[in-house]
Amino acid sequence: MPLCAQGSFQNLDFEAAEFVTIPGTFGAVVFSNALPGWTGYIGGEIQTATLPDGIPIGPPGSLPFIAIVGPPADQGLYMVSFGSAYDSTGITVPVALAQTGQIPAQVQSLEFLSLYPTTVLISGQYLPTVRLGDGPGYLDRYGVDISSFAGQLHEIRFLAGGINYLDDIRFSASPVPEPRVQMILLGGTLALFGIKRRVSDR
Repeated sequence: MPLCAQGSFQNLDFEAAEFVTIPGTFGAVVFSNALPGWTGYIGGEIQTATLPDGIPIGPPGSLPFIAIVGPPADQGLYMVSFGSAYDSTGITVPVALAQTGQIPAQVQSLEFLSLYPTTVLISGQYLPTVRLGDGPGYLDRYGVDISSFAGQLHEIRFLAGGINYLDDIRFSASPVPEPRVQMILLGGTLALFGIKRRVSDR
């Protein structure tokens, strides 16, 4: 049960993008216009530019980046692609997207679409990510329990692990299942599938 209220957060679906080209660059645009409300970090440095509609050319993991790209069908106009990378010494260059705001009261969870489980921090506190189900195209829906932060001012930060996508972030009044419960449900589903298959093989 999603909540309509976003608290004081904005542009959680990344649809408010405006592309203001930075002169003298190869198509880079002003970050604050392309991703209003959000702050991007690469290697701890705040980003002032971003790439529209693509990721850097090169081997995966060779360049850290934050880009605004087109999503799967029926998922609006834009989503974010971001990726961490390794420097010349083999140390990971972290990439993050963050926004600070008032989390709505009575909220239970934060849901979002992503390609892989995305690390989520609330004011620096790590929250376990739970897969909630299939999303559009190649994305899945994930969630984190933020019930203990409801009604408070906090930074929400998403960390890129490898190349990932992020879209349709929403606050929800529905709790996320505990990972242990998810494993039990998955085990039960696999067991039922196995029984059904044995019966059909007879």
